[in-house]
Amino acid sequence: MKKQSLLLLLTLLLATLLFTVACGSNETATTPSVTTQTPTTTTSNQPNVTTPVVTTPSVPTVTTPADTTDTKPTLQDPISVKLMTFNLRYDTTSHPCMSTEVRGAQLMEVIQKYMPDSVSFCEATNDWMKYLRVEMKKLGYEGVGVGRDSGATGDHLSGTGNEHSPVFYRADKYELVDSDTFWLSTNPAQKGSVSWNSACKRVCSYAVLKEKETGSMYAHFGTHLDHKSIPAQYNGVMVIETYIKAVLEEYGNIGIALSGDFNCVRFDKSNPSYVPTTYNTVSSFMDDSRDLATKKGVDGASWSGYQSPTDWAQGHVSMNDKPAVDTTSSPIDYIFLQKGTATVSYYTIVDDVFTFEYNGKTWYNHPISDHYGVYCEATFTKPSSKLTYTEDSIVVYPADITISDKLPTALEGATLLNDKLTITSSLNTQASNKIENLLLNDNSQAGAFVSGRKYGFWEIIMTAKDPSEIKGISVTTAEASAVLPQTLRIFISENGTDWFRVGGTVAEPTASSTYYIIPEQPITTTYVKVLFSDTAHGAKLVNVSLYGEVKSTGRIDNADITLISGPNEAGSKEGYGKMFDDNISTKFYIRLYKDAEVPANPDPVGAICFSTKNPTTIASYTLTNANDTASHTGRIPRGWTLYGSVTGEENSYEIIDQVTNPTISTVNYETFTFSVDTPKEYQYYQLVFEVGKTGNVQFSEIAFFESVK
Repeated sequence: MKKQSLLLLLTLLLATLLFTVACGSNETATTPSVTTQTPTTTTSNQPNVTTPVVTTPSVPTVTTPADTTDTKPTLQDPISVKLMTFNLRYDTTSHPCMSTEVRGAQLMEVIQKYMPDSVSFCEATNDWMKYLRVEMKKLGYEGVGVGRDSGATGDHLSGTGNEHSPVFYRADKYELVDSDTFWLSTNPAQKGSVSWNSACKRVCSYAVLKEKETGSMYAHFGTHLDHKSIPAQYNGVMVIETYIKAVLEEYGNIGIALSGDFNCVRFDKSNPSYVPTTYNTVSSFMDDSRDLATKKGVDGASWSGYQSPTDWAQGHVSMNDKPAVDTTSSPIDYIFLQKGTATVSYYTIVDDVFTFEYNGKTWYNHPISDHYGVYCEATFTKPSSKLTYTEDSIVVYPADITISDKLPTALEGATLLNDKLTITSSLNTQASNKIENLLLNDNSQAGAFVSGRKYGFWEIIMTAKDPSEIKGISVTTAEASAVLPQTLRIFISENGTDWFRVGGTVAEPTASSTYYIIPEQPITTTYVKVLFSDTAHGAKLVNVSLYGEVKSTGRIDNADITLISGPNEAGSKEGYGKMFDDNISTKFYIRLYKDAEVPANPDPVGAICFSTKNPTTIASYTLTNANDTASHTGRIPRGWTLYGSVTGEENSYEIIDQVTNPTISTVNYETFTFSVDTPKEYQYYQLVFEVGKTGNVQFSEIAFFESVK
């Protein structure tokens, strides 16, 4: 070839290459297929033991202009991902086969078999994390996440505590763009924080990942919800929702996956009235990958069947004695995908079991954990930068939500109930902007202050002295120059424990606006909660108001009760006066004996003495458990006696009611009613408690009624 022709050809090739780089290639990129080998020691119920062959959709190449410093994709292209979640069970030392050395090797076989793009783990203790960092790295993975106890992590830590909820991702395929761990509490940025009577500290960790070949991105959130407190579960979900929103706002149109052990089921066939509150809360803005799957492997419960290390160690008789997945039940481990954005080509419960030799014995058909894993293959086809909601299954009381600068017609004639309410807040407020200011009608502001820059969970609870018929609720935001809380929701409760949603979600409140939530039918209730699940540092409100009518129950108003004397000063932190303050968040607590030193016939607690404004006939009364009764069950008293007197003189008191071994549950904040058999008119009263089995007594509230409640 002549030199001139060669030069011309090179020039044309260079021009073509420059044109391709400038305009973006129209060629498709196909993800290389990964061949996995099935370990000979495993058995699975799946139709095919090897990972199903999936053809990854063609992904256009995304080219970032060379003259920009913003490396974030401006448009999210479809991205296909393999996702997994696995509750490992903490590495208990009660049996040698439960160690990471035994179960860890089996877990690595499963990971190598499926090779998920990212996987979330639960109950990953310090020892598990030390193992995973080494062994997962050998398979090409890196991980993010810190321990739930204090936010610590690293190989210098050891032991079977400090559980993580980490996310591991294929480092050969993805670049880590962002990651964080937060606590499922009212102050999620506060390390080690706990709320809603959660039995354990709970966290969520996430990784924002960019596919190196295409630039497409997705985020994987991994969590483990509480196993006892239902409020901790569904409130924790709303904390996670807040962080998902923040990631979408930061990175635009990317896919979102949320996985882990949610400790809740979709349904319970044995209980037709069961309402899957937590599951419905998640599925209001996320899709269950199982429901989207066009093909399923094993479908059923994710609980594997062994109850303790002892049961697990008993083994199975033979290879034919394989535990079966309960196909009639629901999993409690899930992989959720942002609502309306993804398709799923395959879903399965990872039910692999192992037969192995240990200490001269054959161990047949053992699962890795007390949970099976969950696996799916998904494609984010229409990622959205904002969450969408389908709340029909969690809105118990339908309501209209409108913005208006004047009182809506539907509330004309209704009574403003604010002067009959007490108000509390889950977050600290500025001294000059007390939470009580929100009940005033003079545009006084209340500001919420949270630890850290953002992500506060602001609960504002209003308590009526008597149950009220609520016809409407209003919330007024501050001016545009203020920091506004976001994602407004309204709840009501009869007992301060079980909350039910009114109307839908106001995701983005605007400045200087009044939101009216008007139920289709009036609601008789005692507690109303205004919740902002996305609150920045210093966020402000102007007013909250309730409209309706007070339903008289014959309750003796605490303002008409005069406290005379009692154990612990009435004004002290946990004095007897806290039972009479119309504030469920405070309590009366007294301790007479130390644990294990309580005599068979303990001394009674000193009498709580009070009088009423006028002579009254008490026909019934209520006692309400305190904030931590569930975790201190021994504080339920053995009994009590209520006395009455016409004159208040020392020897003039008569027994009104006497209770022995009361039937009281240990649910926090639950209220119990007691009737007086022979009501009679008195003006002076004494209440004497007998301590519980641990030598102490506590209650948050007491109320007296002139009629049977």
